[in-house]
Amino acid sequence: MRLDTALSGAHRGPEGIAALRRQIDELTAGTWRPFREDSFDIAESPWHAVIMDRFLAERGERRLDSHEVVIVAVEEGRITRLFHYLHDPAAFAAFWSR
Repeated sequence: MRLDTALSGAHRGPEGIAALRRQIDELTAGTWRPFREDSFDIAESPWHAVIMDRFLAERGERRLDSHEVVIVAVEEGRITRLFHYLHDPAAFAAFWSR
């Protein structure tokens, strides 16, 4: 499922990821955060890393409580692709809607 949200689109390279993080901070007035500092799980191999966590944020009257999985593909020690999976895509889309 492809979502069309305020965060949608390609975010390429370190500059793109940094810009995305700034955009998240701006849209949530700095409230976007993991559920707890120790709430994440990570699995890795020479080819992939998987990060599982629960994120919370506020955006005006909207509230986000999102279980998410990020899968990172690694080739020759560099991140080449990132896949983002959501427990509740509709709730995620409603929170981040334009």
